[in-house]
Amino acid sequence: MALLSGLLLWLSYSPAKLFPLVYVALAPLMVALPQAKRFRQAFGWGFVAGLVFMGLTCYWIGVTVQGWTGSAIGWAAWAALIPILATYYGLWSGVVWRLSRNLSSGERVMLYAASWVVLEWVRTLGSLSMPWAQLSYSQYLFTPVLQWCDLTGAYGLSFLIVLMNAGVAHWWQHRGQEQSVRWVGVAGLLLVLICLTGKLRTLVPTPTETTLKVTVMQGNFPTKVSRNELVQTLNTVLSKTQEAVSREKTDLLVWSETTLPLHTFPYLYLRMAAIAKEAGTPILSGANLSDSTTQQETNSAILFGTDGSFSHYDKQHLVPFGEFIPFRPYWHPALVQAFGFFESDLSQGDGLHPLTLPTPQKADKSTQLGVLICYEGTYPHIPATLTAQGANLLFSLSNDSWAQSRSQMEQHLATVVLRAVETRRDVVRSTNSGISGIINSRGQVVASVPTDTDTSLTQKVALHEGLTPYVRFGNWFVLFCGVGTLVLVGKGKRKTT
Repeated sequence: MALLSGLLLWLSYSPAKLFPLVYVALAPLMVALPQAKRFRQAFGWGFVAGLVFMGLTCYWIGVTVQGWTGSAIGWAAWAALIPILATYYGLWSGVVWRLSRNLSSGERVMLYAASWVVLEWVRTLGSLSMPWAQLSYSQYLFTPVLQWCDLTGAYGLSFLIVLMNAGVAHWWQHRGQEQSVRWVGVAGLLLVLICLTGKLRTLVPTPTETTLKVTVMQGNFPTKVSRNELVQTLNTVLSKTQEAVSREKTDLLVWSETTLPLHTFPYLYLRMAAIAKEAGTPILSGANLSDSTTQQETNSAILFGTDGSFSHYDKQHLVPFGEFIPFRPYWHPALVQAFGFFESDLSQGDGLHPLTLPTPQKADKSTQLGVLICYEGTYPHIPATLTAQGANLLFSLSNDSWAQSRSQMEQHLATVVLRAVETRRDVVRSTNSGISGIINSRGQVVASVPTDTDTSLTQKVALHEGLTPYVRFGNWFVLFCGVGTLVLVGKGKRKTT
């Protein structure tokens, strides 16, 4: 049953994208859990489900880190990370098994859903966290069901998915009995109401006072090149930038993550600044920067203004084993040599903040750009914080070509779709090889370009004002589920005394 749940969860995501399966994927595991004799057995079943699900869904981790670092550490990272991620599923299974033994069937259904929300939130904590493939992300193609995430965050959708799974499991365990379909009916009715009202919300015009014409560049450059080849690539970047701003008037031109290695080729500062100034077109680009004092390198986004100035944002959440080596001083020298660890870690940025861009139509106003670099889009609090700080347009800069996987590209895109709905901000997504495009504030991918091609896209995007309940109040729904879990635990304990 655990194996079946793992396989069904995997099929709900890319590449299969059979997203309706997620509403029954956990049911086999939930049916099995009450039959467990001890915590260890329940934990083991959840661990197996998580191992199958995350191992198949995130197979690209090994390819990505190996391509990034050029060493066998990639597959070592995959082999180490997947069991860690599976442990979350094992702990959830073991904990809900123990806590639900003295609860009624209805209380057990609610415990499953509420505790799962807490689990997904815990997966976002810490520098080693990886909140990839949360249940809600499987629904990114089904726009109506996403629309209430501006209230609860993506966690509310995950709650609904687990509630339906728990209802299906309850029906199976009590099939033939009176009211066995009660919780399937409750979850199903709630799902229908959310989809119908969500569909209506997508039909209501979104009031926008201002738009910005953005050109997204997708270079499709090779990821591993010699220094001479890199120089040729950078010359191509400069020439394509000049060509793009000369061909069509645009309000902002965008390049993907790490396009400009400014730490190695500082002359690019002057070249890009000159192009932006001469064309009267600001340029936003991913870049590698280096602090002149500490020599610490950062994965950054730099905005070149039309007046020759520039500002930058430095990535906050670094990729373990890709941008820094966890517990570096404690690794044995033989392992360091065997895995070919890179010599120095990237440095974390000093805080979240949007970048300021003058609004073309209104000289007295400015546009605040919230930038998400690489998988920062998987952390809901980062775009929510940037939006609360004034960002009225979000950017997702990434280089997913390392993964060599269409599945990874789509899984990454799914996270950004949810961030657009949570914040009600358009998202401009610029990547090296795909998926580049525009996501509107309803979570609809309104424009995109083919993957693995050298191309560009010009599109008007809306600049939104106002804050959603999720941005204003943060993870209130997680807190609600946490309190609900504790109440149910207390109720179960009272029944034993």
